[in-house]
Amino acid sequence: MAIRVPDTNTFSLIDVVNAVEDHAGELPRDDSLQDCFNYAISTYFDSTYDDNSYAPPNSMKRFRNYGPDEGGDTHPIMCPDAFDPEASYPYELYRIYNLEYYPNHEVKIFAGPAFNAGGETVQPGDLLYHRINDYHLHSWDGTYNGYDCPSSYGEYYKYTVVLIINGSIHTNQYFDLWRGIL
Repeated sequence: MAIRVPDTNTFSLIDVVNAVEDHAGELPRDDSLQDCFNYAISTYFDSTYDDNSYAPPNSMKRFRNYGPDEGGDTHPIMCPDAFDPEASYPYELYRIYNLEYYPNHEVKIFAGPAFNAGGETVQPGDLLYHRINDYHLHSWDGTYNGYDCPSSYGEYYKYTVVLIINGSIHTNQYFDLWRGIL
């Protein structure tokens, strides 16, 4: 279970540091309040307390009840079946929706078709993209080492996404990469 800041008026900076480090890892400097704001996830703030009428900006009071929503089902993860890097928002990236509510995640994307990426031959099943705990901030754009990955074609040349939540496989599914279709 994730660490939350207590929903009381008596929490301390160490409560805030522990909650932020629970998803961000060890803070880089001196566990300051500014480090906590720098590494906090915006959706973890309770809107009741993250408001100028309750506390001024950069006040520790803003962290009251800070933490992930433990409801789980209230934020189901959705991995799309297809995306198009040449399309406009929101289809230009392979976005995994609601992943920001699951701070302990890992995303791996594997090649479908074989292709050439600047002299390197990429084979089906090769790892193309890998992110740990920040995929919701850095969704895949359909490239590998700066080269465009080709469109999926046929039933056997789909890309694969593997999503791991809290150390367990949550999703292992195929998806299509289309160019100029959406």
